[in-house]
Amino acid sequence: MPDFEESTNFGYLTDQIPAELAGLTNMFDKLRKYIDRVTSAVIPDEEFVFIEKAFEVRRLRKRQFLLHQETVCRCMAFVASGALRQYSIDSNGFEHITNFAIEDWWISDRGSLISQTPSMFQRKHNCDFGAVFPLAWLVRDAVSHSVASLSWNTDFHFFHSEIGRLGPGVVLRADEKLKASLTKNNAVMLRKDDRSYKFTGQHDRRHGVLRIETDNYIGIHQVSVGIGMSGSGTFAVQALPNCLYVFAPDPDYWVSFGRRLAEGSVLESSTINKAVQISFPEGVFSMNVTLNPDNTWTITPGKS
Repeated sequence: MPDFEESTNFGYLTDQIPAELAGLTNMFDKLRKYIDRVTSAVIPDEEFVFIEKAFEVRRLRKRQFLLHQETVCRCMAFVASGALRQYSIDSNGFEHITNFAIEDWWISDRGSLISQTPSMFQRKHNCDFGAVFPLAWLVRDAVSHSVASLSWNTDFHFFHSEIGRLGPGVVLRADEKLKASLTKNNAVMLRKDDRSYKFTGQHDRRHGVLRIETDNYIGIHQVSVGIGMSGSGTFAVQALPNCLYVFAPDPDYWVSFGRRLAEGSVLESSTINKAVQISFPEGVFSMNVTLNPDNTWTITPGKS
């Protein structure tokens, strides 16, 4: 359940500009300098007026909230001065800070912004951020009475994909993969440089998680980041500027079927056909899964 709070002046994306607020010129000067710094495009004064009209200026007192839990996030906020923090409170009442935004940074509840659902943190796939999409991990063509063999290892990797807007039906193709593990080389930064994206600064952090940070120049709805296993992507999230994505993978295995499905396809759980979980008993490393004529599954241990 994220909240944004702090003492600051900042630009907030909306449809109106309250002209009675003092200091508008200075705030938009900061926004323009930021745009000039991150893009090579020259924006004439008469065109920048249209950008200004897409913003509403808000002035917050200390500990005043920009966005409360249960509220749908409609935009991103540009911090002109001061700082904002995003945090959640767990079931034990402990506060967890998930994001900071200082001057010239952006902040938003990315899960609510992308999905336009109420602003709540729900732990999906062991991640503490919303809008995490499962991907079709291993895909094989099959016809009646055919046998498809799937095998894998538990070698993890980071990836990013300049696919644009992320959502069900999109097929992700990794533009870069970087080997990782839960104990070593498990943190990395995604940077934008000369209009291209690249992982940099891979290093070791706390064991058991995979961390991807993004810099301040990531474009909105331009690139996705995620993790994969055995060479194929497993989960992805739309990347936003100045964010930290922490994955805590604990693999479980599900099988489904469908037409025109490709590895890397973004899945939506409500539309997956007759998915069934495959559990491996202790000491068993192979399972047989049969799709029956009535579209049910039969699962039996294989040869170990």
